Formats: sequence, structure tokens, C-alpha cells
Amino acid sequence: MSNPPVWNNDERALLGDHCPEYVASGSDKQGFYTRVWAIYLHKFPVMPTEAKIAESSGDVMKAFRHVGCAQRRARRLAQMTYWFQNNGNRVAGERASGFGTPARVRVLDLSNKDKRKLQPGHAWLRLFYDKLEVKALYDAAWGVAHGAGWSKKKEVSFRNMWAAEQLEKADPETKALVDEYHEKGHLKDDEERYIDVEHGDDEDMVHAKRLQEYLDNLPHTLKHVAESLHKQTGWNFSITCGGPLPRAPNGAVNTLHSSGMFGVKSQPDASFDIHRLEYDISFDFNTGLNFVAGLEYGVFHR
Repeated sequence: MSNPPVWNNDERALLGDHCPEYVASGSDKQGFYTRVWAIYLHKFPVMPTEAKIAESSGDVMKAFRHVGCAQRRARRLAQMTYWFQNNGNRVAGERASGFGTPARVRVLDLSNKDKRKLQPGHAWLRLFYDKLEVKALYDAAWGVAHGAGWSKKKEVSFRNMWAAEQLEKADPETKALVDEYHEKGHLKDDEERYIDVEHGDDEDMVHAKRLQEYLDNLPHTLKHVAESLHKQTGWNFSITCGGPLPRAPNGAVNTLHSSGMFGVKSQPDASFDIHRLEYDISFDFNTGLNFVAGLEYGVFHR
């Protein structure tokens, strides 16, 4: 017999409604939990059991203050915290039109560098090394080399040299496959790791799937970027972007707003002014979206 669900449908709906706020809260998760906990208790109060009320001579408030009831509320709060930690980012992403849960949550590449082509020997390894017969040949060759004095630290160098030798004596068909992978294969790594390429997908479909995978990881990436910049500068960041989504009907244009809401520590006998700068900068990244970065910073003065 399976255990009953931790949350009923109404409770899950309430928690789901606050997932965008969870993502936007940035590093101020304690403030977020305090607000949502009060909302949850108002709608779904954790009441004392009938047995505990009877033990308190029918005094509900006395039973409510009992340590047993307080412990049950604390456990419920812990369950709510775990739920948001495990589901908050995913549900928030799903509720943004056209966005979904990626197969692998990751921060997108922010280096803005083109991927480098593989060396021909490395391309051969990528194509053939996982084959059982090739691994058996390599293991035999490495066993001989290791016995002849090659150290374990030098195995990578030996494997690269061995691969170059295999390519050198390969047939023309194998060399043609390696040349093709050398030219374009390094661009297809993301397809194999992050998206499901099905038989019959043409280049346009593969490109759309790759683009959607980037976009599905965009909310997670923007949150990571905003929090990282905040930690380094002390500024608050608000990022708004928009563009076509392959998954949306007819590629409709959607917008995504990600803001870092970070707490400001008070200082005695001081006031705090908020200043805002806006930069209208368009970026032509892999996502194809346009970004407008709004930066807020605060200044203390006495």
C-alpha cells in the first residue's frame, strides 16, 4: 500500500502559484519562506488533534500552543521548504509560456567563445573509441606500452598517439567520417548530451530543439548570473528578455523577466536611496533573444 501524498491538490496549487516568487527571491529565501508560510497557515492551518484538544479539557487554544502541535507545524514548514528547493525552479519555468523543464538543468555557456575543432585523432576517438572491439585493441596496446615503461600518468598521451596511428592506417571511408566530424562534429555535442534527436529530424528541427533547450535553461542561467553579479558588486539586477520560442504556437514572441530581490541590511541612523540605470543592449546569443538589463543600486548616507 502506497503512502498518502504529502500535499493535496489545493496545497500543491498554492505552492505552485508562488514558484515565480521563489525564483525571484534570489538569496533572500528566508524572507520568502516567512511570507509564504503565513499565507499557507492562513489557508491550511495545522490544527491540534482531537485527542490533544480532549487532553486540554476542550481548550483549543491551549492545545494549539502545545509542543506537539508546534512540532507538527515545524515539520510542515520543513516539508514546504524542501518542496520549493526540489520543485520551485522547475514549476516556475513550466508556468512561463513556451518554457519547460530541461532534461538536464545547466548554466548556459557564458564565455561567448566559439567552439574549437577537435584534432583529427580526438575526432577518431569520439567516433570509434566506445566500440568494444576498439577498446579491446587499445587495452592490449596499452598493456604492452605499460609493461615497456609508460607510466599511468602518461596514458592520455599514449592514447592520443595510438589514435593518430589508427587514423593514419584507416581506410578512406573511415577517414571521410573523421574529416566530417572534425569539421562539424564538435558543434553536435550538445545535441547528443542535451536533446533527443529522432530519426527523420532535419537540420531545421534539430536547430529548433537545440534552441528550445537553451531557452529552457535560460531562467536558471539568468538567476545564476544575477546572483553572481550581486555577490560581486552589491547591486541588484533585473533582466528582461524576449523573442520567439520554438515550442510556442507559431513561434510566438514571449517575454521573460528575471530579477534578483536581495535583502538590504539596515544601518543605524542612515537612510537608503535607490538609483536605477537602464541599458538598452541587444545581444545576439544562441537563444536569439534580445536583452535589456536594468541595474539598481543603493546608497547609504547619514
